[in-house]
Amino acid sequence: TVAGDGGCAIWPLLIGMAKAKEYLFTGDAMSAREAERMGVINKVVPSDQLMSEVMAFAQRLAAGAPSAIKYTKLAINRVLIERINLVIPNSIAWDFLQMHTKDFHEAINAFSEKRTPKFTGK
Repeated sequence: TVAGDGGCAIWPLLIGMAKAKEYLFTGDAMSAREAERMGVINKVVPSDQLMSEVMAFAQRLAAGAPSAIKYTKLAINRVLIERINLVIPNSIAWDFLQMHTKDFHEAINAFSEKRTPKFTGK
């Protein structure tokens, strides 16, 4: 389906337009290491170290200047909010329109029947 969930707004900001198109058009999976390399996530750690890494980062933030962190977060999130407000209404509308196509129903049927879909562009 159309990336009406925010992917069209967020992915280009995170990984650039070309890579965003590649992943959004193909639906390819991304490994954790690749996500880290492209900046989708901050860090990959072994699962047994996850909580200690998270707590260490949380403690580092907690020791910082609260108002500076708060207002920096508000300022930087404006970029995302602006992008979402620009893209989401169209993405949702196009997603809704696409749900009424034969290809959409073919995709659902193929998924439930565990087969490769045969798209016609209709």
